[in-house]
Amino acid sequence: MTLKDARPLLSFFQNFKKNKTMEGAARELGIATNTLAAILNNEKVSKGTMEFIALRLGIAISAIVDPTSLRWLPTDPQFFESLRYGYYIDHDRNASGVVKWWQETILIKSIASKNRTSGQNFYGTVTNQVGTRFDAHGLLTSQTHFSLIGTCQLDNSEETITFNAAFSQQIDGVVCGTWSGVNHVASASTIYRIFLSADPLSKDEITKLTGDVKVEVELESPKFGFDD
Repeated sequence: MTLKDARPLLSFFQNFKKNKTMEGAARELGIATNTLAAILNNEKVSKGTMEFIALRLGIAISAIVDPTSLRWLPTDPQFFESLRYGYYIDHDRNASGVVKWWQETILIKSIASKNRTSGQNFYGTVTNQVGTRFDAHGLLTSQTHFSLIGTCQLDNSEETITFNAAFSQQIDGVVCGTWSGVNHVASASTIYRIFLSADPLSKDEITKLTGDVKVEVELESPKFGFDD
């Protein structure tokens, strides 16, 4: 887990404490009574505490943590600064136009913000597989949202290329989300898969992530939101 904190699986701890005193149950778990009280009150608990309990009981941490929280984004800026590699679906713009996986390299640093309510800002660069370099602005707003916007002014041209990537979860330290922009002939808005990681990913790892991460896309109809 790369989480700062996690939400305990309430049903597990309710069953564990059943027919036990608070003091006795806490002692078996190796934690303070007030920590167990917080867990039973459905409050978040530190990652270290949950890992300690899982180790003490000899079980997987996934058995005692709400599975949705296992995929929360880390809130530590250093985690995002460590991301160096991107993998995204896109059309082959210079040849057949076939959709395939592309790569990019990332270098972003966190920037102190005077307005804490706006989230944690990051600035840096993203360089894609064909060497196009984008100025990048990242924004971490919560454990379920990190965005990355890239902008590139083409040489000897007034044309600007822009992409917007949004990430809502992580799996084993890989940030998972969607890339959006126009397609390879700029004729339609398009959404693709994208992953960011601190270390290079193999083709098999990318394939597994693609299967593990659910993406729901609702396409509007011409009558969307209107009655016949």
